[in-house]
Amino acid sequence: MKRVVNWLSLLFVSVGAMIGSGWMLGPLHAAKIAGAASIFSWVVGGFIVMIIALVFAELSAMLPVTGGIARYTQFSHGGFVSFVMTWVTWVAYILIPPAEVQALLQYSANYYPVLVTTTKTAAQVTTHLSSIGIIAAIILLILMSYINILGIRFATEFNKYLVYFKLAVPLLVAVVLMNTNFHLENLQQISDVNLTDNIKNILKALPLAGIIFSYFGFRHSVELGGEAKNPQVALPLALLGSITICMVIYTLVQTAFVASMPPELLINGWENFSFSNYTGIQVNDSGPFVAIASILGLGLLVKIIFLDALFSPFGSALMVVTTNARINYAMSVNGYFPKFFLKLNSKDAPYLAIAVNLFFGLFMLIPFPGWQEMVSLIIAALVVSHAIAPISLYTLRHQVPKQPRPFMLPCYGLICRVVFLFLNFIAYWTGWHTLSTMFLALLAGLFYLLVHRIIQGGNDKPLLNFNKSLWLWVYLAGLALISYSGDVTFGGQGYIPFGYDLLVLFIFTLIIFQWSIKECLPSELAALQIKKENEVRLASNLGS
Repeated sequence: MKRVVNWLSLLFVSVGAMIGSGWMLGPLHAAKIAGAASIFSWVVGGFIVMIIALVFAELSAMLPVTGGIARYTQFSHGGFVSFVMTWVTWVAYILIPPAEVQALLQYSANYYPVLVTTTKTAAQVTTHLSSIGIIAAIILLILMSYINILGIRFATEFNKYLVYFKLAVPLLVAVVLMNTNFHLENLQQISDVNLTDNIKNILKALPLAGIIFSYFGFRHSVELGGEAKNPQVALPLALLGSITICMVIYTLVQTAFVASMPPELLINGWENFSFSNYTGIQVNDSGPFVAIASILGLGLLVKIIFLDALFSPFGSALMVVTTNARINYAMSVNGYFPKFFLKLNSKDAPYLAIAVNLFFGLFMLIPFPGWQEMVSLIIAALVVSHAIAPISLYTLRHQVPKQPRPFMLPCYGLICRVVFLFLNFIAYWTGWHTLSTMFLALLAGLFYLLVHRIIQGGNDKPLLNFNKSLWLWVYLAGLALISYSGDVTFGGQGYIPFGYDLLVLFIFTLIIFQWSIKECLPSELAALQIKKENEVRLASNLGS
């Protein structure tokens, strides 16, 4: 693929992926979980993801390849580990466009209620797409795929102009809401909850309210590394810059949401809060910021929010369609997906990969018709699959020490362990129900690999390096066991109470990390693979 994407477009790819449905729906779910302390969830989540991004900054600058996560693991730990982690990444990326489209249609339901159905129980109010809403989602997903088939340059330029609007609207909403109706007592409610519960809820909100989901858009610039101009400078700048911009915006938006809420709506506490309980005008939870702006009589702001609700999720999903096709491309290069995924059209777009991903994305609308259910599964899949990145960085430092590294992570041994720990904590906080669903998706991937290996010809079968994967089986089984046995706050059985569960996970994480770095490929084999990749990249640069 040709290098046609500059640093600003890369930064806008990540920002465009991060500023999507998260800012429109996340603050409500975060507030219902953590109350006023949800503001700290966005700060904590931002700093955690920024540290995670440092790992990808080194990897992406050292090896700016298309479908980065699939290729790094292939170089460091071989075929089977690469397939498992990349399969889970692919499943997550398949789910993101339908999730963003769901957010778009939920907000549209404020004007066109026929798009959704609402179910009320004693515990909560849930909103799902109706049959008409699913048809609308199908049309939007097809449109996103068509734009991507027109080529990466067109898609990134289209996204760049969307991002200007997407950045302006949440900032405007935060400023207007805080200037119109700022209730300091709403923020002071943090002191009404004991410290332990506040900490639990802040952590629980990270995966379940879509906070980590919102920030993980930073990864999409990595997947385009093979198409970046001057990637050694462009990629680290795009990664760290995009997270910083979005952390400021999300923190302001959450603060505005909490502080501007009329106190009379919080009489029963945030956990029992619902806009449908408001008696003044008809509002609901499908569009939280439309609801609060309507309550405050901000008619013009309502129209602006609704307009952004059309563009923000669409732009985010558009970039995910772009990058997920590169995951297919990389898995084809690795030999785990059919070779037809390598075919490019005249616009240099992997059009068959885009089409196949569209098919599976449409299928995902059936079992996951609601935004929050889909987002929780996405985060579980992403954090587990991305846990290999710090392990790959550490081992590649020793396997190929002479490989040029324009950006070198300081104290890499400590930071890699910390990042691996953070990712495992987030996976645990998603809860047993979500993790168990993710493991079912992984089993489907293993079945696919078995069938694919049977069908493949003898000369086409890539080496699995299965002997280097025992640590991975123990890691996944151990994570499942700890999640099942953990604190009830995170969906476990309560056999390991809060505090001790994190200690057990901490010890388990350090053991797995040490084991995994010893089970890497021999340095000669890793160096040979990277040498071939460098030769391909050099030829691509000369061709462009």
